[in-house]
Amino acid sequence: MLRGWWPTIQNSLLEKVSAKYGVNPTSLKLLGGFDQNVYECKAKGNNFILKILSGTKYDISSVKQELAWMNYLFEHGLNISLPVRSVKGKFIEEMKWESEYYIVVAFEKAHGSVLADLHLADLLTVKKWGEAMGRMHHVAKLYPTSRNSLVINKEWNNNSIFTEYPPIEKKVLDKWQTYIAELQLLDKDINSYGMIHNDFHHHNFHVHEGEIILFDFGDIEKSWFAYDIAISLYHAVQTIPSYEQIRRRDFTLRFYETFMSGYTNENLLDKYWLAKIPYFLDYRQIYSYVYTSKYMNIDHSNEKVNKVFKRMKYNIEHDIPFIDFNLHIG
Repeated sequence: MLRGWWPTIQNSLLEKVSAKYGVNPTSLKLLGGFDQNVYECKAKGNNFILKILSGTKYDISSVKQELAWMNYLFEHGLNISLPVRSVKGKFIEEMKWESEYYIVVAFEKAHGSVLADLHLADLLTVKKWGEAMGRMHHVAKLYPTSRNSLVINKEWNNNSIFTEYPPIEKKVLDKWQTYIAELQLLDKDINSYGMIHNDFHHHNFHVHEGEIILFDFGDIEKSWFAYDIAISLYHAVQTIPSYEQIRRRDFTLRFYETFMSGYTNENLLDKYWLAKIPYFLDYRQIYSYVYTSKYMNIDHSNEKVNKVFKRMKYNIEHDIPFIDFNLHIG
């Protein structure tokens, strides 16, 4: 399995966090998260989700950005898992524990469930998924800069992986630096570039009574709308084994066509940017490889994980595209 950098959260810290929200620490259930820091809390009312963020990786301004953006999306008609206040009425709690600094936020537990079997998903659900993203991109163009200047300044290359590279293979590093240079040259007009979710895959929303409920906005940034589309497509396609080439191709085309039929109901992208989606799929692959190399330790004893990681490396080094067929952009 993949093992995150986050150490095991101690019971004494969980007790302190629980007190902030007036719940019993025994009611906390670890859900996971990239850093193994997301918990479900059983409360007398509705259950809610707790995220315990390390101050070594997050800062208070980025969390404020996340909540401000979520509130803006909610005001513009998107179904959002809303923040929950602590006992003291705060949306953000800060604390120190054993000389470490932590930020804690809580959110309503979204009704419904994730799309566990994506290849069996109702096409109408995939269409609504696309509509939700299209709506986000449309309202991103209207986001007032005076509302929260910190959000607007959160650019695509703010992450340290763009300046402090992990110890990766030279071929991969060279290609990573090439992507960075190429991306810096792309246009950033209001119709193609703005606030994106940046992690809108099928485990970051629930489906309830036919509706999409969004959550986990911790990775929001200002980037290209076409890249946000590519992220959803990338993780959807990954659910089909790469050795099932025909099935993977058929699924990809069906998913993309359905997703975009919903997206275009809410937002339109120039064909130039739609044609860039395969490029962004390849970029997502190398980004995932570099990000994982920097922030996680790969358990090479796990044959399945090791095989996937080696295949990613091979594809990157040999310029093998994530998909090798046309998406019928039109």
